[in-house]
Amino acid sequence: MNRKYDDEFKQNTLRKVFDGQSVKSVSQELGVTESQIHKW
Repeated sequence: MNRKYDDEFKQNTLRKVFDGQSVKSVSQELGVTESQIHKW
């Protein structure tokens, strides 16, 4: 099942990556797949 993520959630997720966290750690922390983060 596909889950819809709002723009604020996406922005906060990407901010964590841009601030230096790895995509893997952010994906584990937030329960989002790494591939989904890369798409954003």
